[in-house]
Amino acid sequence: RRLPLRQLQGTDAEPRDGLRDMDERLRRLLPVRALLDEHVPPTDHREAREHHAPGENHQLHEAVPGSLVRQRPDGSRALDEQVATLGGLRKIDCIMLRVSDLEASARFYEDVMGLRRGWTDTDRGMIGFLFPGNDSEIVIHNDEGLPNPSYSFSVDDVTEFCNEYTNRGYRVLKGPFDVRTGKYAVLEDPDGNRVDIIDLTGFGGKPRYDR
Repeated sequence: RRLPLRQLQGTDAEPRDGLRDMDERLRRLLPVRALLDEHVPPTDHREAREHHAPGENHQLHEAVPGSLVRQRPDGSRALDEQVATLGGLRKIDCIMLRVSDLEASARFYEDVMGLRRGWTDTDRGMIGFLFPGNDSEIVIHNDEGLPNPSYSFSVDDVTEFCNEYTNRGYRVLKGPFDVRTGKYAVLEDPDGNRVDIIDLTGFGGKPRYDR
């Protein structure tokens, strides 16, 4: 049942006062809303975008002179941006194992483990073996001065990697120094773990095998 217009008009003094109060409150909130729009990213699916697209809604920040990287408002960087800046660890380059007899161990890794001999360095007493599915290596040697076992990760350029690493405040324990393939260095992670890196700059950036 609809009320007559006159009856509605006769009883709307209080609602009109309420609307005026509401308008006044909204006017007071407008500067706050403008401030939020300027400084806070939209809330719709913000967490989903942060999870699926780490580079979105990040500010550009000059971490080191001439090197712009994306940065979250809290100062942290997304993983993909950190990797892009440093060049990143490309893969496990090799695992090195000390053996007592190079040729006997070589036959074991070829005949029993199914690896292919990729190269032999008679001067350093090392033999490298290749996996069927990738170019990571197992290297056997008889050098008592090397840690056993040891491992290394490949990077594009060890010298550049070390320079950026120290610029960020991390420690390079040893190197860069020359090795068969190019340059080698030993880094320290924030927990004191040893991280060995190697490059192929001595081979023009590409692996080199005997056959």
